[in-house]
Amino acid sequence: MSERRHDARITGPFEGHWHGGSGANEVRISDMSLGGCFVETMMQPVVGEETDVTVLFADGQSITLQGRVAYVEPGIGFGIQFRPLTADETTFLSRQLHLDS
Repeated sequence: MSERRHDARITGPFEGHWHGGSGANEVRISDMSLGGCFVETMMQPVVGEETDVTVLFADGQSITLQGRVAYVEPGIGFGIQFRPLTADETTFLSRQLHLDS
């Protein structure tokens, strides 16, 4: 797979919850950026599926982001491309991922 990401990825793991048209599950998020994340789960959604992911951070804060399933790696997980973030979402996520330093 060619590298198509434009945003710096931060390696987790982060705990979270995923919800989409094909199911919902507690998940581990192995990496994330301002553009998306990779969700580790045995669940196998459909590419293009609209989805929500809630990310729980070590300080007890969380954020729920909407996006779509960009690709699936069967038995491993799937990538989510976030919809464009609001200014508040960008600020919060940048701080949590230490991208604003």
